[in-house]
Amino acid sequence: MKTYVPRTVDVRFMQNLVGSLTIGGVWSYKDQPIMFRKTAEKQMTLFLADGTLSQAEVEEQVRRNKVVMAAAGIEFIDGRKS
Repeated sequence: MKTYVPRTVDVRFMQNLVGSLTIGGVWSYKDQPIMFRKTAEKQMTLFLADGTLSQAEVEEQVRRNKVVMAAAGIEFIDGRKS
């Protein structure tokens, strides 16, 4: 599997997005089947992964967001796991 490296614009977008959300605010990007809730100042929790895509496609979107958040200094929490 090729290593995903986020672009600078993606990292800045994530920093600005998380900075603009209030605690409890929800974000989902139009072409991604996943949703996040801001659960702390620099923390986003995944709480939904829509089943409209294959499980592999969903997991790829989750993985990429996790990488971008790490590069942006945002903690990623997978709220699907109990």
